[in-house]
Amino acid sequence: MSVFDLKRFIFFLAAIFIPSYGICDDTILATANYPITGVLSGQGGDSLAIGQFQYPAVDFTLTQITQITAIGGNIHANSTPQFAGNLMLFGAIATVDSTTGFPTQLPTNFQPLAETTFSPPTSFLPSDTIVPLSITLGPGKYALIFGSNRFGATGSGGMPFMSGDNGTPSYFIGAIHNTLGTDQNWDNTDPNVHNIRFVIMGNVVPEPSTLFLLGLGTLSFLASCKWLPH
Repeated sequence: MSVFDLKRFIFFLAAIFIPSYGICDDTILATANYPITGVLSGQGGDSLAIGQFQYPAVDFTLTQITQITAIGGNIHANSTPQFAGNLMLFGAIATVDSTTGFPTQLPTNFQPLAETTFSPPTSFLPSDTIVPLSITLGPGKYALIFGSNRFGATGSGGMPFMSGDNGTPSYFIGAIHNTLGTDQNWDNTDPNVHNIRFVIMGNVVPEPSTLFLLGLGTLSFLASCKWLPH
């Protein structure tokens, strides 16, 4: 095998075994199915509101090390002037208490593992808004949270109700009951919080043993080759 052939072989292995994050991402979480049954309006319509007083959220569990690459869902910004703010919302991933299923801190104080701000469409679209968010998470229980009035976001919006849930998602709400934030809590008792589409994209990180076997197989192949001068 010439040096040129070896280089081609290495590139071939890379193309097969190195994940192309952002291109070949898997769906880690999709809580509800299309089509939409709720209708958004300037005041929220048949949808779950997102804003400074309400943070829609959902728990999710990972059993393997996972590279998260993007988050989103079916999300609509409210462009009505008195509610529009800067037309941006935040999305965040946080750890949750294994007993309560909520972040250990209150809604306006929880510390995310990763967060981003984004501008959802202001017109109704029957499709997902997906925004980049990169973090590697180990096995455990986490929450995906959307809201406003934190991390530079001051907009508002909604998440319309879909046709049905995938399985039994653990939805909950961060509720802030006054402008000072002196009365706030996480709550999962509202029976109307269902059929909301949260999405997480990413890839499972290969176990070290898998990478070892790949390397061992590559070395075995190379050892069996006859080397010729280039």
